[in-house]
Amino acid sequence: MAGACDSVSRLLSPYADDALGVSERKVVAAHLGACAACTARLGDLEALRGAISAYVGAETAAVDFTGFGDAVLSRIQKEPLGLMQRLRLGWAELTAYHGGLVYSAMGAAAVAVAVIAVLARRPVHGGARGGADMVVHNLSVSDPNYESVVMHTDDGESVIMVVQRHDKGAAPGAPAAPSGSPPAVPHGGNL
Repeated sequence: MAGACDSVSRLLSPYADDALGVSERKVVAAHLGACAACTARLGDLEALRGAISAYVGAETAAVDFTGFGDAVLSRIQKEPLGLMQRLRLGWAELTAYHGGLVYSAMGAAAVAVAVIAVLARRPVHGGARGGADMVVHNLSVSDPNYESVVMHTDDGESVIMVVQRHDKGAAPGAPAAPSGSPPAVPHGGNL
């Protein structure tokens, strides 16, 4: 029975503290019913536990703990937080209470930066004139006293002008247009 006593003696203290599982507790209880030596050891453990509890209770009753917590807290020195610690703490509080708002604002800012980056890389047409791209598909002047002139620049731009013809290029018998007045172009017609 010495082997059984060795294995049970390690479980006597947790048994006395009611810290064993159901199956281990049944094994120890069955062994204690048959072994007087282990039952005596359990009695000694319980007596020692009672004596220690009485001593600690008497000692703590003799000490006055009034104001103990306040005395400890008054000795704690408050040190200011560094900049990085304050930033980390502020970020943690901000995301803890307003996380959805913060992350959606960051997402919107990222989309705005992406759109601005795309728009900034697009070439600007129209230069300082601020005009939009213009494509001329059909260029004709209905007045025989005027003709269209299209000039292309080195940078790929085009300049379109309507100029007055001189007598040598005018159609025979056509009336001369008054000087300085542009040709009459009906709304929606061809230039």
